[in-house]
Amino acid sequence: MSSQWTIAQACVWIATRDERLVNAVDARDLLANAEDFVAARTLPPLDETEVGDKKTPTPVADACVALLEACQAAAIVVYGRRRGVAPIVIVPGDDWVNLEIRDDASRGVVAASSEDRSLTSQWWDNLLLLADAVVRHWALPRRRRSANVYAQDWRPDRVGDAVWAERRQRKVQHEPPMQLRLDEDGLLDAVEVTLVEAVTWCAFGKAIPTVGWMVGETIKRSDEDYAIARNSYADSLYGFREADRRVRATEARFRSSELTSLRGYAAQDAVERRNAMQRALAAFAKQASWRQLIVQTCEDFRQAHDIPTSDAGFINRLADQWELKLLQAFQRGQLQCLGRRDGSILEWEALPKECFRLPLTIQLAKNNFGISDHATDEERALVSVHVSNWIDLRVDVQQLRAWRSGIGISATPLPNFEYVNKERLEALRRLSGDKFDLKKLIRLCEELNSNYNAQNYLSTAILLRAILDHVPPLFGYKGFQEVTANYAGERSFKEAMTHLNGMSRKIADQLLHGVARRSDALPNATQVNFSQGLDVLLAEIERLLGEDANTNDG
Repeated sequence: MSSQWTIAQACVWIATRDERLVNAVDARDLLANAEDFVAARTLPPLDETEVGDKKTPTPVADACVALLEACQAAAIVVYGRRRGVAPIVIVPGDDWVNLEIRDDASRGVVAASSEDRSLTSQWWDNLLLLADAVVRHWALPRRRRSANVYAQDWRPDRVGDAVWAERRQRKVQHEPPMQLRLDEDGLLDAVEVTLVEAVTWCAFGKAIPTVGWMVGETIKRSDEDYAIARNSYADSLYGFREADRRVRATEARFRSSELTSLRGYAAQDAVERRNAMQRALAAFAKQASWRQLIVQTCEDFRQAHDIPTSDAGFINRLADQWELKLLQAFQRGQLQCLGRRDGSILEWEALPKECFRLPLTIQLAKNNFGISDHATDEERALVSVHVSNWIDLRVDVQQLRAWRSGIGISATPLPNFEYVNKERLEALRRLSGDKFDLKKLIRLCEELNSNYNAQNYLSTAILLRAILDHVPPLFGYKGFQEVTANYAGERSFKEAMTHLNGMSRKIADQLLHGVARRSDALPNATQVNFSQGLDVLLAEIERLLGEDANTNDG
């Protein structure tokens, strides 16, 4: 709902208390249009006294009178332009004594004197009110249902819903933070931890499980479950009281066994629903404890690192940074990622290194890997076959501690991530064609590996573009666009090259030609990782030049 209403919208609210009708009124609508909205209303009026009673709702004209009286009593503040001239200011309370609210053909809804039809003296247009002030002054009435009358009203009640939600939150606001059994450094006393626990420990110094880190989503469901259970218990309690009233109103000698049994069933149903409500409240309170833990952890981190309170996004930003660093550690072999191949296998094993040559992202909510947005259809199929079946991913605690401290996980340095596969590079070095010298291509590939592992991602994108500009003559063309369009290779090769050229060139152009901005973002390892497509390209070069070499030898 908008924070400001026009006069027409305010009058529709006063006449109907129906938020949906208010939202249907356009900001440029006149009072006459508002009359049409009220006349077309299909819901029963708020002040009906019997089921089926169809009283006419308060018309807009009466609503204007009520609004004018509130303005004259200084109970409502209206903003507008004096004589149609900016700026918009508060209409003085003294002015309302001689004003009325009406439609004007040229100015819309105005506040002017009843005698001044040509708008020559004091008048105001572009009238606005605060929606919250109108809703508070003309609140949505609620009636208790009695034994014989129950008039349903399904209109949205923003005020009532907000009050009820606040009452639910007050029930759990004093829940203490969830207590975790952690070591002094904030890690679990366990052999392995999940990806969520690894990221939160690296980022905030405390290993928080998935159920705690994702509490923002789960607590909403718990709140809704408790609200539903609470309403269900209220309905059943009302049913029991009605059955008990009927039993008490009937003399003992006239009470039938059916009437007595009905009260017993109603009592049993009320007890069961009360227990369900208490279970829902307990689940809601548990989620509130997790939320308190997150709030306390982030607040401690904020104070320890002097992060200003105005920086509300530091939590997600820091978590995203360490999520990316963890993925890079897997790709470079600095950390091993453990998992189970499927739900039927109980033992954890290391994911194959080849998995991390695919464009992956970490999905913390599911504790598994997802596919990067810029992946091709072929890459998506490979991830689905080779990566998606791995579940319940873990990281060894000792390796994680060593990696986080910068020591490394073993005395022997682990190999860096191979953007260009070393076996592919060796194959290119062995080629000695008469037509082309591959020294520059090999050197570009070597520098590509070196820069990617040094986290020089700007240089990585530029070097990849240099390779694509360098190799077209090997296929008999001047530019890579001609290779993708005319090369007589397999269809899958052409599709892979089209994707490689399109995505990598756009990213490189953005990084090369982008000018200085007030706020900028640097590329990361995922953004510039086109290693799989590049390997397909180099493999085709190896095959093509290898055939030429065999032909010359023959």
